[in-house]
Amino acid sequence: MNPIVNQLVDMGFAPETASAAAGNNRNLNQALNFIEVGGEGFDVDASEATSSATDVDSAINNALPAVATGFKCEQCNLFLPNDELMMAHASETQHSKFSQADAPKPLTDEEKTAKAKEIVEKIRLAQELKDQKTPLVDQKSVDQKEGKRQMEEDQEEKDRRMKEYAEMRRRQKAEDDVDRKKILEQIKLDAEERRQRMGRIEVVKKEVPVIPKGPEEGCTMLQIRLVGGKVVKQEFKQEEKLSTVYTWIETNHPAAPKFKMMTPFPRKEFAEEDMEKTLQELKLIPSANIVVVSVAPQSVAPEPLAPVEAPEAPESDEQESDKVDSVEATDNNEPRSD
Repeated sequence: MNPIVNQLVDMGFAPETASAAAGNNRNLNQALNFIEVGGEGFDVDASEATSSATDVDSAINNALPAVATGFKCEQCNLFLPNDELMMAHASETQHSKFSQADAPKPLTDEEKTAKAKEIVEKIRLAQELKDQKTPLVDQKSVDQKEGKRQMEEDQEEKDRRMKEYAEMRRRQKAEDDVDRKKILEQIKLDAEERRQRMGRIEVVKKEVPVIPKGPEEGCTMLQIRLVGGKVVKQEFKQEEKLSTVYTWIETNHPAAPKFKMMTPFPRKEFAEEDMEKTLQELKLIPSANIVVVSVAPQSVAPEPLAPVEAPEAPESDEQESDKVDSVEATDNNEPRSD
């Protein structure tokens, strides 16, 4: 059943009148206007075209019999004239409480007109109330405000954390400065202590006499004066032969093609047979002085082509001995250092 027909019937109009007014898919407002003007000025469908204006008027003015048996829904107070309508109403609304009731008393023409006007006024007021729309809350604006508020809270939290971090760094820097000062003071104290300790060590070094290092055990230290006057020192094993000393001088200080060795004190010139003796046998331990003397090679003078001055004779052994004596005197005057 058309819901508009049901509403018109609930208002007290006859089902035939409600069906005629709700025809052609009219809404409730149009149906009430249709009933108010008696259908004048309204289009009708094919089924309504067969009805005359008199039928419409009679349908509008027809009322239910004064005494009629029907049903009334106790839950919505709707009168249902027959079983079919009751069953249809129960199926649509799931209502289950019905009772037998008499049909409502039919309205007079004046009452119907007043009722229709009252309903129209109610509909108009409802429509005006609907048109007066309540300003809708802009959800986007709300979201923006919420987002802005959240950003402000986040910024405040960030600023608070930055202040706490800055305060922590300030305290830490102050503590680091104190620690740095302590470290620098400790470094100064350590440096001063090292200087004092080094000063004491220097004093001890100055007070302790330097003991000259002697030859290692089983060795002898020979101080050798070469042909040019240079003095060298070399350590030899006591078991080594004098020829070893000769070879060492010949290899490391070849100043003369041929030389001989001698000791200035006691004076002794080493012969060929002494070369195979050890330094210990020659008593050149634990130290000794040796003088190297150059021996000039003997050469045969060529026959002179013309009178020339005779070459100077080579120095005799006595002259060479005088030289050795002078060298020995020089050595005695020089301080000895083994």
